[in-house]
Amino acid sequence: MTADVVSADAYRRTFLRPVVVYNSVAFSELNALKVAEVRYVVFSKGGKPRLGLTIGVGADGRMRAPFSAPFACFDFNKEQCVDVIVDAVGLLRCNFAGLVLTLPPTLYAPSMIAKTAIALNHSGARRLYDDWNYHLPLAASGGYGSLVDSYTRRVVASGAATGYGLLEVADDPWRAYAVVAANHEAKGYPMRMTERQVVATAGKGGPVKGRFFVLTNGVEDAAAAIVYDVTPAVSQVIYWGDAPRHGCRYAMNLLAARLYEYYSSRGKSILDIGPSSSEGIPATGLCNFKESIGCIVSSKPTFEL
Repeated sequence: MTADVVSADAYRRTFLRPVVVYNSVAFSELNALKVAEVRYVVFSKGGKPRLGLTIGVGADGRMRAPFSAPFACFDFNKEQCVDVIVDAVGLLRCNFAGLVLTLPPTLYAPSMIAKTAIALNHSGARRLYDDWNYHLPLAASGGYGSLVDSYTRRVVASGAATGYGLLEVADDPWRAYAVVAANHEAKGYPMRMTERQVVATAGKGGPVKGRFFVLTNGVEDAAAAIVYDVTPAVSQVIYWGDAPRHGCRYAMNLLAARLYEYYSSRGKSILDIGPSSSEGIPATGLCNFKESIGCIVSSKPTFEL
């Protein structure tokens, strides 16, 4: 097997359908200024490309995959056998020693991501930590109510009775961003992306199909969410939160229920709500809330080669 660094165009032509949108050349090139160099690596065996990985190299020489996304993984045009993945991981360790790689939860490509994690463990890569990642399964036979207990169902009904509903604001993404930014500022959380970066990524003409939502009664916006389509089956909440002061009881519970309804009605299988930990340390209150709204936890591991 060989590992070759190729041009962005060559990588794009080799992997026409990236496993996740964050692997796409368009997304990587949009964020290329955040690192000193972007390396597109193609792993070939028997003269045929089998796997690919995009790596960002910082000004300090440190290598990361992803370098500006929640996670990264091997691209492939068809599922590969174990020997291919084991060989590719071996080449990664030899040629890119020190690379820090955060894999997606297995829900994004169950077999291939599991094989990659096992191969990394087997190779001697250091497993730095596992983040707690939460998602909503959207194909529950009984709808959203079947995922939660009777108390949460009453809470959602109480929120709905206040007259607030979900509104997609495709032509006004700043409206959703403003609510989330106010929420983060009030709680002392950083916003890792500016509104311009969010719009460049997921607005019209951006590399990601994004949707912007507010929970509103037509007069007041009580909560908001920014959601990316990461694969044809999985959408991911990038930012969400309620306004510091609003008149909607249980706004976040209602927002979760309405997002479930929106995406399940459009044929999505999973709504990834995202991590509730930092470098493996759980924010237990946030974990408990996500479990109360019907989420299932899975592992998002980070390795150092």
